Amino acid sequence: MIMVIPDQFFLDPALDLTNVMMGHYSLKLILLSILVPVLAAGATLNVVERIRNGNKMMSERSWLVIGTITMSIGVWAMHFIAMLAYKMHMPVSYDLWLTLASILPLFYPVVSVFMLSAVPSVHCEM
Repeated sequence: MIMVIPDQFFLDPALDLTNVMMGHYSLKLILLSILVPVLAAGATLNVVERIRNGNKMMSERSWLVIGTITMSIGVWAMHFIAMLAYKMHMPVSYDLWLTLASILPLFYPVVSVFMLSAVPSVHCEM
């Protein structure tokens, strides 16, 4: 059995590693970063089902907005929780407004997928 050591491909042997900053991961936050999008995906699938079944409690557009927000926040939260899971031995901070604005690029692809999945004539086969 041949074992490949990734360091030999990414680190230059001549590189001085005395100033390398090390970090570690929080297992609890890693598990949370997996759980959050799973729950968001479940809620999102529920919304898609409501759109496809023509639930008249709210308009289709309202369900589309709710589903887009749910899935976008789930993906966004997964990334930030995973980033928080990596602990370095130095202070790390995030700009609140820039962090909140980083969710905006998610809306377009998510709403596009919703619009495709909400149409009853579109079937995805695997």
